[in-house]
Amino acid sequence: MSDKFRDLPITVSHFAANFMTAVAELYFNDQHGALVAPPERLLDVIANWISENPNLCYACYEPIALPQGAIAMPVVTSISGLLRWTILAPLVTDKVTYKKLHLYLIQSIINNKGSNQSAAIDAQHMQIVINSLLLHASRSVPASNDDPAFQTCIERLSQAVHTAINSQAIYGNIPQLLCSLQTLPHNEFLSTVIKMHKIKI
Repeated sequence: MSDKFRDLPITVSHFAANFMTAVAELYFNDQHGALVAPPERLLDVIANWISENPNLCYACYEPIALPQGAIAMPVVTSISGLLRWTILAPLVTDKVTYKKLHLYLIQSIINNKGSNQSAAIDAQHMQIVINSLLLHASRSVPASNDDPAFQTCIERLSQAVHTAINSQAIYGNIPQLLCSLQTLPHNEFLSTVIKMHKIKI
């Protein structure tokens, strides 16, 4: 990829943030009857963008000048979509970049705790991830409880939900989300996260 593309977060951060939001919806979404990973070069660039610009996912909140009569659309960050990539990736690939990207996203959420734009994750978007995991579990042989890759997915989801709730980065029906998490195959970390946040709510 060209240097100009790599430098987009510096030159046009708002565009780069919205580009990530759009492209995140193209992969790991079960639309093709199977989980499809993004091209490796695209994954690497996005991971590098966020590692070098920790607040990039929130750049879509930056004010922009709209043409007269234009209607501003609701702001949607790339965080939910990219978390879906990192959570579901172990079912498809063991590429270490997903682990790094997951860490960058978690750190980005923590860094923006208390900001005016901190609530960046819709609980319904996390439900999409849960549905994908439940679908995989229903097809899985051997059982998902014995599948290390599946357990990694559960642990990444648990970490994301825990961080999002603690950082007040998630909005929507959180009690319903916690109930949905209980339908997943057993995982000790997940059980701890559910119990902790049910007590708080």
